Amino acid sequence: MPLTVSLLEDTSEWSGAERRKEPRTPASGLIELTFSDPKPVTIQGQLVDISAGGFQVSHLFASLRSGQEVSFSHAGGQGRARVMWTRVVTGAVNTGFLVVTSS
Repeated sequence: MPLTVSLLEDTSEWSGAERRKEPRTPASGLIELTFSDPKPVTIQGQLVDISAGGFQVSHLFASLRSGQEVSFSHAGGQGRARVMWTRVVTGAVNTGFLVVTSS
């Protein structure tokens, strides 16, 4: 299901301090996230950006919590990642992940 969100407009409203340690590169494409909570849950979203150690996803699932680990799979790879933050923006949810393992 394609996601139509004006990410530039939505993220420009963010006034928090920049805490990224690595440069981000804009990215696009589908990503699938899976985890147990306690039943298996699968979320599909769109990559927003990617770095050497993490990535940001735009999706529609507002219940991801900081510290939660998920399995991820996208065209560039797969692995496990930890939720670092989740922010609700107009029409979507953005979540930042730290890659724990990848292949």
